[in-house]
Amino acid sequence: MVPGLRIAYVRVLVAAGVCFTPASALAADPDATIDAADVAVEAAKARRDALAEARSLLERAVVLQALGFRQMAIEDLERAGKLVADRGEARQLAAAIGGALGQAYLRVGLADKARHKLDQALAAAREERLLAVVAAALNDLGHLHEAAGRAAEALAAHRESARVAREARLPLVFAAATTSAARLWPAEERAAAAALLEEAETQIAHAPDSREADFARIRIAQAWQALPAGGEDPRPLQRAHALLEAALRAAEARGDALAVSYALGHLGELYAGAGRDSEALALSRRAVFAAQQARADESLYRWSWQSARLLAKTGERDAALAAYRRALAGLQAVRKDLILDLRAGGKSWRNAVGPLFQEFADLLLRRGAHEALPQARLVEARNVIEQLKAVELEDYFQDECVAEQLARQKDIDRIEPRTAVLYPVVLPDRLEMLVGLADGIHQVTLPLTGAALTGEAHGFRRMLEKRTTNQFMPFARRLYAALFAPLEPLLAKSAVDTVVGESGT
Repeated sequence: MVPGLRIAYVRVLVAAGVCFTPASALAADPDATIDAADVAVEAAKARRDALAEARSLLERAVVLQALGFRQMAIEDLERAGKLVADRGEARQLAAAIGGALGQAYLRVGLADKARHKLDQALAAAREERLLAVVAAALNDLGHLHEAAGRAAEALAAHRESARVAREARLPLVFAAATTSAARLWPAEERAAAAALLEEAETQIAHAPDSREADFARIRIAQAWQALPAGGEDPRPLQRAHALLEAALRAAEARGDALAVSYALGHLGELYAGAGRDSEALALSRRAVFAAQQARADESLYRWSWQSARLLAKTGERDAALAAYRRALAGLQAVRKDLILDLRAGGKSWRNAVGPLFQEFADLLLRRGAHEALPQARLVEARNVIEQLKAVELEDYFQDECVAEQLARQKDIDRIEPRTAVLYPVVLPDRLEMLVGLADGIHQVTLPLTGAALTGEAHGFRRMLEKRTTNQFMPFARRLYAALFAPLEPLLAKSAVDTVVGESGT
């Protein structure tokens, strides 16, 4: 995910003369920007200047949201909204605050509140001819519709946002709306989507040099890559490459390590897709280094993961394992924000990030099978899957306390004699059964694909619901033969009389 996926209202409100904090201040010194915003809020409050206080709260909320303090940003925006409510001289500011609050609600997954605020802001902004807010609110409404599966409404909102942004000469908003629309455009209208992307390229080429302009170029490049296939036409990939190179050159000239990291990472992704793995790996490693310079955990996790995949593909297993560990460390730092972003976009953690955990565990288990003393890797593989399970529960219940409770459960490594703990790790091509015994963890590889196991388990469950028949027995026998029978020699050797099952993935 490229930062700035949704247009922060500060970027359009500066142009409208409503908000005065430049977006570049966030990159230059976030702490100083927050301190200055705090001073401005308190000074306005001391003067009893409600409009100045509301404006300062809006600016502080933008900074807080950019730094990941989303609930604090919402509190500032709600307070600002109360200060300008029913004040005729503050209609433009009220529209801006409402739009920013709607976006903030959207980013934490509060769809109903977001829709209400965005609709209000859109109506007020249209009445005031505040085109910057109109365009931004329409773009956010498009994302809201898309997350809810309303593709036609989402496409219409993004197209309208692009039209208004064109009229208001807001290239960043135009690029955001256009790339979102291109993703939703029907395949038979590929030419229309391509024409919009070409226009977005032209507008961004004349935009002032900034990190936001570089991220816009990266998003346009991604849109070209995702455009429905048009035969063997190489031009979309050529355009994507040129845009990413332009973003890289501009970011390097400014010394912007974060933008450099994303430009390099997406170039690596492009080369990997073309089968040019050695070049893709070199670019991905440079992206990781730039992310470390920028102290950007989201970028670090993304490009470390990409490097890990490429290293595993080329057989460099130790280097791949190190890259996977680095990716998980970066992911842990941004986990809460990423869960919110995925939830707001109607996406699941398992589909978006689950493969990282599964690939890492897969590599650990493949490596562990060829070691004389594999205990450390087997334990690490099990712990990786436990991390995935904990975050899935946190995502499902929308409560991080669930993951904390899971972490406090008893240590299953402490196993009594004559007891076995079975921990299945379901992978696409096989089932790895980790068997915990008093002398350690044993690995048993079973030739059962994830799809086959799922089919048998679902069939068994359906037949169990028919309580007056024994139709479940064929499924039960097959599952026993596939899952338990291969473990019998190991269990017999340890004289096991108690078996405990632990859920894997």
